[in-house]
Amino acid sequence: MNLPIQSRLLSPLFALTILLAGPGIAADCGGELDQLSRDLRGRPLTEAQKHSLAAFVDRAVRLCFYRQEPAALTEIDEARRHLGLPPIGEALNWQTAPLESFEAPR
Repeated sequence: MNLPIQSRLLSPLFALTILLAGPGIAADCGGELDQLSRDLRGRPLTEAQKHSLAAFVDRAVRLCFYRQEPAALTEIDEARRHLGLPPIGEALNWQTAPLESFEAPR
């Protein structure tokens, strides 16, 4: 399978940060970092976006490790906004979402 370089690097990057943090990382932080990696899968990123994303993720992982979860979630939320993703907690309303949003990307 030929995935773009971003997809091949980002998923292991997030998995590695979560594994390295080990038991010190809070559950919600880890879940949000994992969700961020899933939302970025297959999404092309510029070099500037990759560098800023790395900075946000690094700060978030450090804050999670030291159990400063609100600050970590703020960092993850800022990363999501910076990349044009919906903020944390903005759930998909399946009743009003357009049908096109449920189709698989081509």
